Amino acid sequence: MQNKIKHTIQIAALSLLFAFNTPQRTTNVCLKKTPTKATQVWIDKLQNYYTLTTTEFTKYNAQTNTLQRFSNNNSTLPSSVDVSNPLRVLLCYNQYNTVVFLDDMLAPAVNTKNELTEQATLLCNSMLNGMWVYNQAELSLSRYDSQWNEVVRINNMNQVMNNFAPTTMQESNGMLYLYDVNYGCLQLNLFGGIEKKIPLPNCTKFKVFDDELCYKRDSTYYSYNVLNIEETKLNLPQQNCTDIALNKQKIVLLAHDTLYIYQR
Repeated sequence: MQNKIKHTIQIAALSLLFAFNTPQRTTNVCLKKTPTKATQVWIDKLQNYYTLTTTEFTKYNAQTNTLQRFSNNNSTLPSSVDVSNPLRVLLCYNQYNTVVFLDDMLAPAVNTKNELTEQATLLCNSMLNGMWVYNQAELSLSRYDSQWNEVVRINNMNQVMNNFAPTTMQESNGMLYLYDVNYGCLQLNLFGGIEKKIPLPNCTKFKVFDDELCYKRDSTYYSYNVLNIEETKLNLPQQNCTDIALNKQKIVLLAHDTLYIYQR
């Protein structure tokens, strides 16, 4: 009897050992896929998708039906794109000191504040139709309300972090994120106060989705949850992805000249 019990315990222990050591397979279900030559992808809060090629910026709905297109006649890729406000999409061209404002139909809107945007190194949408503007030459960061009144200003970002030179800026869930490839990510509140310094150097493809930071490091994509301070390696259902976008429900991939949408 004791031998049988001992044998049963050994089998149970082995089963647990194999369960913990067996590689976990992805369970993502592919919802849609469509051919594309795009190299970058985004998703907004209304579940619309956006792709970018050298000549065209395209908007799709949740069923990957093409809604609108914006043609880029100069064949130059924007240095940054912000789709956090579906009613005001931003295409920033730092090399030309130009920002293109697009409405929800991807029609160009009038930029009434050229004197501010032309001096900007980085721009992004803020809540209540506001705007963040970062000027690397002045090392200044400003937040404007919907009437372009300056409501927040940091005059010298070097006082926050020495030699700080962010390449990406985005607001999400009431927090502003600035990413510098040499230092990592700086999280600020809407009043310009520092909340966190997150050491994530040498990353590319940096994006913010809700409370998740998504980025690529050493050919692998990761997600960093700013609430529980946890980094997770993303087990993607496609190999050799050129870009990804995600939210709590879905993950969007560009791979093999195809746009894939998976249930997360």
